[in-house]
Amino acid sequence: MLLVDLQIYQDFIKYKNLKELLTSLYINQALENHQNYDGQYAFKSLLYDILNILNQVSNEEKKNAEPLFQLLFEDILFLALRGQCASYIILKFFADFLNKYDLKKSFECDLNIFNVMNELVGYIKSQEFATKNLFETQMDACYYIIYQYLQANQDELQYFGQDLGLVEEILQVGIFQAPSLDRTQRPKYTNKNLIKKAFDMLSLLSRNENNLVSIINFLSPIHRRGIWRKRKKASWNLSSNVKRRTYQYAGLKNLGCSNKVCLITK
Repeated sequence: MLLVDLQIYQDFIKYKNLKELLTSLYINQALENHQNYDGQYAFKSLLYDILNILNQVSNEEKKNAEPLFQLLFEDILFLALRGQCASYIILKFFADFLNKYDLKKSFECDLNIFNVMNELVGYIKSQEFATKNLFETQMDACYYIIYQYLQANQDELQYFGQDLGLVEEILQVGIFQAPSLDRTQRPKYTNKNLIKKAFDMLSLLSRNENNLVSIINFLSPIHRRGIWRKRKKASWNLSSNVKRRTYQYAGLKNLGCSNKVCLITK
């Protein structure tokens, strides 16, 4: 069976119109069937089948797969991000892939994933204030993908946090909408899953000292001078019984989100 699969794989990888073929498969399977997710699961299964075969071929055969990975990470990934449906299942594939594999070590591939992650950060920062679940789901996926990459490349935490401005983007735009106590201003992120992904990213970025200092410098004044603080001692108590909200700094007041802040600032 493997010989048959391998022959099919070899024909597939050498197909001169591979980009058009894979893009058509993605559009027909993943996009047109997004209502019940069956198409996305089918396309993801196809990608995993290809990876399973790749894991069993020679190093020379693996080198021939570089155009495939280039197509996946430079075309299909961004096609899924910019599509008109929430292709979270497909996007999650890329995060899981980065968590499990190293392109160079596992597949003899020289594709520069670092540049792809740069583009993803740029995509996050370029999005307007999200009012639809679609955009927040896509950004949720971006954070998940970048998180998996940075876990394996923690020497780049400062670059992503400072030079690319991911710390500032999350704090000043995504979660708190600028260092202001004006409750009429809402942050960019209101979806709880996305907020959690952003907090998880901050926790990871805080492993770098310069990122940590930036996070503390931003959070400390809000925490000390928040308009919910009063002179009474009770005003400084943390309670897990306070109903959590999705915006207006609620996370700094109740214990549920304050644990995240503690993890960041330790």
